[in-house]
Amino acid sequence: MRGGLAVADGDDDGEAVGHFNAYNPARGWRLDRIPGRRIRRIETPYESAPAALELPLWIVRDGEHHADGRLRMSLAEEEQLHAELSLALADDATTGRPACR
Repeated sequence: MRGGLAVADGDDDGEAVGHFNAYNPARGWRLDRIPGRRIRRIETPYESAPAALELPLWIVRDGEHHADGRLRMSLAEEEQLHAELSLALADDATTGRPACR
């Protein structure tokens, strides 16, 4: 299964692009993970720029690749994302305790 983030194209044609009920991966702008490219940790020698994680992405419009991009997150942002994803994928919804995979 291929994931991605749909972005409304703003052409005001009345189509609900970007909403889950009208999602069409072949239309509009998308951000997809690049297959085979892993998330990597970025270390810097500067105290003002602490370590971060970098997620490689493809920028695609109407199914056509336009560019590669990166999403950089601080380690604190990554920890928050991990917690939110774990809760969303929780096996036990009654306790809210995720089973890390």
